[in-house]
Amino acid sequence: MQTTGGRYHPQDHHIDINPKMLDEFDVDNLRQVVLHELCHYHLHLNGQDYHHRSHAFKVLLQQVGGKRYAPTTSARRISSANRLIYQCTKCQAIISRKQHFNTVRYVCARCGGHFKLISTS
Repeated sequence: MQTTGGRYHPQDHHIDINPKMLDEFDVDNLRQVVLHELCHYHLHLNGQDYHHRSHAFKVLLQQVGGKRYAPTTSARRISSANRLIYQCTKCQAIISRKQHFNTVRYVCARCGGHFKLISTS
């Protein structure tokens, strides 16, 4: 697990917790992540909508004092820093991407110019 604080598995009702939540953050953060996953567990076993978007989930999470989102771990911060920077040769617009794309096939939406890779920061 790199991008989440934890995960609830509705098929067999077990919960996985990202070990980085304790390694990189304090015990209070870990407690809030566990509460978050237990809200999924509780709602699912009671036959209610247990997804993040549901009103019941948001209300229960607020009642127990859990966090809606887990903080960003170091692995995620490193991967988001590795971006490819492209620049339009016509209007000089800058875009960033995680993956390379075909600069011959795809053109700038603003002006129709072609892109050039300028940085792999």
